Amino acid sequence: MSGRFYALALVALLGLAPRCINTSHAQPPPVDDALVLDIVRLTAHEAGVDSPGDADGIYAVLITGADERGTTPSSFARAHSPRFFAGHTSRRWALELQLDCERPPSFRGRWAEPRALGARSGPASRRDACVALVAHVREAVLSRPLCDAQTWGNRRDHERLTARGVSYRLVTCSPLPARNLFSRRISRRSR
Repeated sequence: MSGRFYALALVALLGLAPRCINTSHAQPPPVDDALVLDIVRLTAHEAGVDSPGDADGIYAVLITGADERGTTPSSFARAHSPRFFAGHTSRRWALELQLDCERPPSFRGRWAEPRALGARSGPASRRDACVALVAHVREAVLSRPLCDAQTWGNRRDHERLTARGVSYRLVTCSPLPARNLFSRRISRRSR
């Protein structure tokens, strides 16, 4: 065989080599802790620390809004919920949450202690629920959201918008139950 054949074979092998390398040991992309914390705090404020379904929807709203406005999800979070991030909230403890899930300074009530019988099902304490929520959000932000929601709110919020003539369609953002409804505005073109 000629040297030309060996040269062509070597070029072909080098071209395929990157596709054949086992990347199963590769590290996942780094997680943006600031974004995780924003989602955890907003979820705690809007639905409680025991509602990962709401975290999925809030993550979707932040990603959709950031994409539409050409900004970061954390910047969009502050634009979408300025009163909360400015500290104008009756649930200040939600704004004080940290990723280690220690008791927020202004939280009143049971945090690390087991909740009373008859409380919501799920983790035994709010701290356990917070730890589970942080883990859930860390996993969720590694991929694109399951929906393209633009806002969230309760049924009354949705009815108020509809009564004002704003058309929204409800979207499902998580296989888990959520306390809020997530929706996307219907454009005039798609009516």
